[in-house]
Amino acid sequence: MRMVELNVIQPSSVTLMIKPVGALCNLDCEYCYYLPTKSVYDGHESRMSLATLESIFASYLPVAADEVTICWQGGEPTLAGIGFFEKALEYQDKHKRPSQKIANAIQTNGTLLNDDWCELLRRHGFLVGISIDGPPHFHDHYRRTNGGAGSHDKVAAGLRLLQRHGVEYNILCVLNDRNVGHPDDIIVVGWSKGAELSLLLASKEPSISNV
Repeated sequence: MRMVELNVIQPSSVTLMIKPVGALCNLDCEYCYYLPTKSVYDGHESRMSLATLESIFASYLPVAADEVTICWQGGEPTLAGIGFFEKALEYQDKHKRPSQKIANAIQTNGTLLNDDWCELLRRHGFLVGISIDGPPHFHDHYRRTNGGAGSHDKVAAGLRLLQRHGVEYNILCVLNDRNVGHPDDIIVVGWSKGAELSLLLASKEPSISNV
């Protein structure tokens, strides 16, 4: 049998998604498709350990592309804590190749941001995605805290902190039955915050028990 040699094409850039707290979140958004997966853990710890975190970078970065973007998502990834992300950045520097470029992006609801968080994000060049569904009367209908309160005011405060610290950010808006008929209100939110606006369509997912 004749052997055929295949040339493997190595991409110049790749994106790695990391969910450091699984489905854990301080909000209880009605349309969230990921929150029900908490039941999969059956009471077990869903937070990523520092040992696991370092093993990811130690095994992946040495063989990865020249440009790697790390996307931190949740749940709510800031629940992992600033110390976790400081160690993540330390591990990235430790295990990357000398010429390798590492970028970080984080998708957050913005409610836990403070000056310390924003300084870390600015200093290390994070791109921050903030979830906001328009003005308060739209946003607060579905995006509520675990206690049932609206979250818009806290998100807006987080956005102001990002602006004050000069952190690069964009806005993710989930289109739903409440706001989909009001595109002007949605677009104005993006313009008024001076950010790129991305839209995501909310859909009803099957129950985790039926998967």
